[in-house]
Amino acid sequence: MRTLSALSIILALIYVEEAAKNQCFQCYNYDDKGNYFSFCPKNGTAKFGMAAFSACDGPCFYRSDATNKDLIVRGCTSILGTLPSPLPPDGCYNWNGAIFCLCRMPICNAAPLPDKSNGLSLDYMVNQITDTQDTDGILRCYQCLTYDTEGKFYPQCPKDAQVNVQTTFLDNCTGMCFTRSFSANSTKVARGCTFSQYGLPYPLPKDGCYDWEGDTYCVCNRSRCNGLPLGKSSGVEMDAHVDLMISDVEEDGTKHCYQCINYDEKGNYYKQCPKDSRVKNAYHAPCNGSCFIRSYDYDVKKVARGCSDSQWGLPNPLPPDGCYKYYSETWCVCTKSRCNGVALGTPQNIELDAHLKSSGGQLNGAKSVEAYSFVIIFCISCYVYFINVYLNSNTELI
Repeated sequence: MRTLSALSIILALIYVEEAAKNQCFQCYNYDDKGNYFSFCPKNGTAKFGMAAFSACDGPCFYRSDATNKDLIVRGCTSILGTLPSPLPPDGCYNWNGAIFCLCRMPICNAAPLPDKSNGLSLDYMVNQITDTQDTDGILRCYQCLTYDTEGKFYPQCPKDAQVNVQTTFLDNCTGMCFTRSFSANSTKVARGCTFSQYGLPYPLPKDGCYDWEGDTYCVCNRSRCNGLPLGKSSGVEMDAHVDLMISDVEEDGTKHCYQCINYDEKGNYYKQCPKDSRVKNAYHAPCNGSCFIRSYDYDVKKVARGCSDSQWGLPNPLPPDGCYKYYSETWCVCTKSRCNGVALGTPQNIELDAHLKSSGGQLNGAKSVEAYSFVIIFCISCYVYFINVYLNSNTELI
């Protein structure tokens, strides 16, 4: 009898302890196979007696899903390991591209999911460290992706909200912190240190958001500053502050020209050598002649940049710096180091070799080659004609 009494007391204490906890519904309206459960509707109230509920050490939640607009999930926040701390007051917030509602009354998450949040992020109460350096004097940046290469989603690294500061990896940085978009996936961002990003302009611009190769890059030089949502681009190119024509020559006294094409023979595109904007970290090499940018009459999208020494048949000497017509193409020539890193210009109504004609100089090699080719073809035709006449004459004699 005493044993039963003791057991009754223990059970009563457990009941009182559990009853003191919050009670939350634990359900969803669709499972992974697409089966629908009507007792846990998104736009209606969860059904008592059908939907499961249990004790909860924290607030209840009910949320939408960024990848499935029809899904609702109800549960207890204490079983979720990637939520910010502290959690904000009761309400519906933005979180990882979805609506996330909190409430602290028993089975309060039976309510329908609203169409809109209150506009705040679920982690708005979490303090961000945005000093120039942490207390130990080291610049640190968040390092994370919203989606990896296999499409796995990481909720601690959202695009339109702050990172989860408790679970997002943080590392030392010798450059600037960045957050960037991906043109191939509008829901994806990456955060990290610019030191790990090959091909960014040097030096980097001041803090802000910029256009870079079709994406938005936000850079900042305060510790943990890239934990914020991705900002809106200013519309300025990330390398706009970099002067392509620093001087007539390089530091070693040589002149360099960019050497690149934007399309190869197979149609592959090389974005570092665009037609209508400046180059992006394209290869450059010493040049004894002039730098050039040229178009192609057979492909209006295509341009090439290089050194005139590599181009057989150009006028010699070349005309003053500028853009000219050359047959049905545009040729821009310039004499400063890396001056051909700019966009292809508009040609003057002057031929590239007009200065030779006006001075009675020698015609350029390209036109001379056409003349020589005509003479050679004419001579070959004559030779073939006389051979045929000779053979026909011999045939008649036989």
